[in-house]
Amino acid sequence: MGFTGALGGCNSCRQPAKLGGLLESDSLCQDGVAQSADAREKFILEFDFSQYVASVKLPVDFDRHLLEREICRFMLLSLYGVEFELRAPHLDEVWHAMILDTPRYFEFCRRAFGCYLHHAMTGADPECEPNFIELLTAYELNFGELPPSEIWDIESMTQPTV
Repeated sequence: MGFTGALGGCNSCRQPAKLGGLLESDSLCQDGVAQSADAREKFILEFDFSQYVASVKLPVDFDRHLLEREICRFMLLSLYGVEFELRAPHLDEVWHAMILDTPRYFEFCRRAFGCYLHHAMTGADPECEPNFIELLTAYELNFGELPPSEIWDIESMTQPTV
């Protein structure tokens, strides 16, 4: 079982809805303030995730900077409308830490997405299979490499389901 970010979408499988060309045009925040796609992306790229990464218990030799980069990339993929199940336990812990800082997380979501990025459990509906091929493809296209296995559970994403 994993988790997915949901900006809306299929309630039965809790997959996020595509944002319909968000990066190709301006969009309105729920409060009616126009926010360009470039501004949303820039906001995510410049956001300081370090306090949330610091709040997560990790092995002593764990690369916290890599985890900061990957939570940023997770948020960017969510902005780009990529549908996927999050198979990255440490990223999920960082996301939980953000969500628990409710006022700041709400503001982050408003500025980054124009709406709240919900955290939803997946795996409850056997008819909905996670789309790991889309995730891996989008990740490589956007970032020029595959997700690091130190953070993302690549093995479980690439194994055929029985």
